[in-house]
Amino acid sequence: MIVGARNRIPSLMAYFSEHWHYGIRPESFSPDTSEVLADNGPSIALIADDTGSFIAELATMRRQFAEVILLSDTPNLKITGLRPADVGGEIGVRLAVGGRSASSNLVRRVLDLVIAIPATLVLMPCILVAAAAIYAIDPGPVFFRHAREGLSGKPVRVLKLRTMYRDAEQRLETLFRDNPDIQAEWSNHFKLRQDPRILPVIGHVLRASSFDELPQLVNIIAGEMSFVGPRPFPEYHLSAMDSEFRAKRRSVTPGLTGLWQISERSNADIELQQQLDEFYIDNRSLWFDWHILLSTIPAVLKGKGAC
Repeated sequence: MIVGARNRIPSLMAYFSEHWHYGIRPESFSPDTSEVLADNGPSIALIADDTGSFIAELATMRRQFAEVILLSDTPNLKITGLRPADVGGEIGVRLAVGGRSASSNLVRRVLDLVIAIPATLVLMPCILVAAAAIYAIDPGPVFFRHAREGLSGKPVRVLKLRTMYRDAEQRLETLFRDNPDIQAEWSNHFKLRQDPRILPVIGHVLRASSFDELPQLVNIIAGEMSFVGPRPFPEYHLSAMDSEFRAKRRSVTPGLTGLWQISERSNADIELQQQLDEFYIDNRSLWFDWHILLSTIPAVLKGKGAC
């Protein structure tokens, strides 16, 4: 039984229905309902309420249900890195601190090089073919470097294959001037679902497959990026985030892929991107990195939300 605000219940029901492997079959529950639960009713209560209005009813719920789950990271109550803790026989919670040990960072660096160097050699012919296709459609530089914020605030010039027309900035300004709805979409996602700046065919293929990001293997070999971490965002993207979160992002090396890329990809708005990045940073570990890296493959193959 999902307990929470009416506007959140449908999305949570859809999520647990899609992710059936969690073993939760969702049923909605209205806060206005005063009916006593039948014996054959739900055995789990999942509370997704960020106002605290159900806290007083927790004792009753514990008697009614075999298990009560408090869903953290609700929109207005962000508790990232929350882990259970047994303190003298009492149940407590512990805010996790992400793995920042020197040994873990060294292992990450070694793994990055072991994977990135062979991958660059193998993929270079494909990258050159894509570059030739870009030049054939819109002659000019096929690679470009964009300044992003990296570890400790150090600038990182991220290398990418060009997927847009060379005058993309002017085209974007024209779109904003002629269509306020497009500007609103840009303000929420910093991407457009139907973006006329993208090169025909090759641009869409490269972005849908994330192939345009592969030149960043060079950034990984140089030590400016890692395979897994918060994506390095441009300044206009970071300016929409609060200063505390930006400082938190600077505490880890930016990555080629990350948690919000495999879960939401570009469908995530600014608030959800921040929430997922915070969760990753607070729970960072080598095993978590491997999970994200392996999960990136099916996410890219599906192409969901990439364009």
